[in-house]
Amino acid sequence: MVKTAAERTKEWRKNNPEKVKAYREKTKERRKELGKIYRKNNLDKVKKLQKKWYDENKEERKKHQRDYSKKYPEKIKKSQKDYAKRHPEKRGENHDNVNFNGLRKVALKRDGYKCQKCGMTQEEHIDKWGYSLIVHHKDGDGRYKETPNNILDNLQTLCKVCHGKKHGRKKRT
Repeated sequence: MVKTAAERTKEWRKNNPEKVKAYREKTKERRKELGKIYRKNNLDKVKKLQKKWYDENKEERKKHQRDYSKKYPEKIKKSQKDYAKRHPEKRGENHDNVNFNGLRKVALKRDGYKCQKCGMTQEEHIDKWGYSLIVHHKDGDGRYKETPNNILDNLQTLCKVCHGKKHGRKKRT
């Protein structure tokens, strides 16, 4: 009985697993290179496809993120702490501009990078909670208000616990 090309290929792969593995590694790297070249040359097309995929899979992605957060809370906390330590200058840049008209860093500097209630420093806060100190709107007219009151006198630096107390939340450690 004569074997087909597919059968001969299957048999060769079975008898030469190390060569198959080496070939797969070689082609894997080449596919990565080609993918980078394609994405670079077709950036607009790739971005449109990504946006389309994200929009179509929004609920599925949210569910995956929630499940991952529940399954690996320590990984997420460690990742956030590591990022905060590596990039202290990037933490909250966009947040600062959107929610505080660029005055968040000014308020932090004015308050000496310390909680105005308990005195916890920025470094202590990052080590304990994985993110920088919170800048609080004293009058409550902040993020969710139509016209937030972002004047410097209305901003106050607080740690997570003191900020929670301001909003009537119980302490969680």
